Amino acid sequence: MRFYKNLIPPIWQTARAILQEGAHAHRSIQQLLRANKKWGSRDRRFVAEQIYELIRWYRLYYELALERPPETEADWWLMLKTAWLLQGQQPPEDWPEMQGLDSLEIWRRHRLAVENRAIRESIPDWLEERALQEMGEERWAKLLPALNSSADVVLRTNSLKAPRQKVLHRLRKEGLPVELLGDREALVLGQNRKFTHLKSYEEGWFEVQDYASQQLAHFLKPQAGSYLVDACAGAGGKSLHLAALMKNRGEILSMDLSEHKLKELQKRAKRAGVSIIKTEKIPASGRFSPAYYNIADYLVLDVPCSGLGVLRRNPQTKWIINPAFLEEIQATQAHILREYSLLCKPGGQLLYATCSILPSENEWQVQRFLQSEDGQEFELLKEQHLGPDRGPEDGFYMALLQRKG
Repeated sequence: MRFYKNLIPPIWQTARAILQEGAHAHRSIQQLLRANKKWGSRDRRFVAEQIYELIRWYRLYYELALERPPETEADWWLMLKTAWLLQGQQPPEDWPEMQGLDSLEIWRRHRLAVENRAIRESIPDWLEERALQEMGEERWAKLLPALNSSADVVLRTNSLKAPRQKVLHRLRKEGLPVELLGDREALVLGQNRKFTHLKSYEEGWFEVQDYASQQLAHFLKPQAGSYLVDACAGAGGKSLHLAALMKNRGEILSMDLSEHKLKELQKRAKRAGVSIIKTEKIPASGRFSPAYYNIADYLVLDVPCSGLGVLRRNPQTKWIINPAFLEEIQATQAHILREYSLLCKPGGQLLYATCSILPSENEWQVQRFLQSEDGQEFELLKEQHLGPDRGPEDGFYMALLQRKG
């Protein structure tokens, strides 16, 4: 690709804001692209990809270029040149900012760096140690490279509107290059293209939803006519999928701490033709009145987690979280299991899920609950691990429990 000098400062400036100032990656990139409407599609794609490359491989790049995190503008230019060298690209040598980097020295450091997995795979040392402790060498060695790969955009077709094959044909006719994925509702988008302007999207024929997340509803298999509580609903992707599997019959109570996310869910439900979803904000205390006890045939707890299973999509996560955060989020998960499980009626089913890869957030968390006084009324029916090293999905865990009747 031909390099344009005007594109480069926004790349490192945005990456710096994300990596060193804690700015949100997706929002920062969207704001940058909106502020530069004259950029062509190729330039926009280059800018976004290079920012994500810097986020994903941040430690590897700074270790090779500087042997320390960047501090100055000159440091970031050197990191960019290092990134391009490793990507097999050659930026213009006549730029003054590109001077001062010894390519031979970079490759010498690279030969040494690849012996250290935390540097080679660009993760913090604490994460390397924690993952090894919890998962062991064999599992971690397979999973980590997959977490550093890029992720496809996956769509879920809305069976309330049309069968998947019909959605596929319509999207292709509208110019969206999609392919079938799996044997249910999923389509994979070969290129990251804008689609929110399409008629099919406006009419609710499909939603964006990761392939692993789509497995949750089928893992639960809720019956039409049931009463289901999605108690960590967020913006409602899973609620909408569950409603479709229930054939829009029964009732779904979608709950979250964020009113903004619940309002977004209401808009999405209207677009998708879903009428059985009601939304309600969770009490700030995180505790429910007895009026909510024993109401749910199905209770879905897709709990807050570290997000380590979705590093392909959110590589910034590994530079934000730390061991203290993990302890805090696991305490939150335990609280949710303890307090929210009261909503499940005797004989009902509880689905616990995370987008994490750590056993301490997943099967260990479930086992601690089952062995506690609060969990004595439940039994484990089945559990499942998903991951990018095993298939097209992100890292995900699901456990289905049943309350004894």
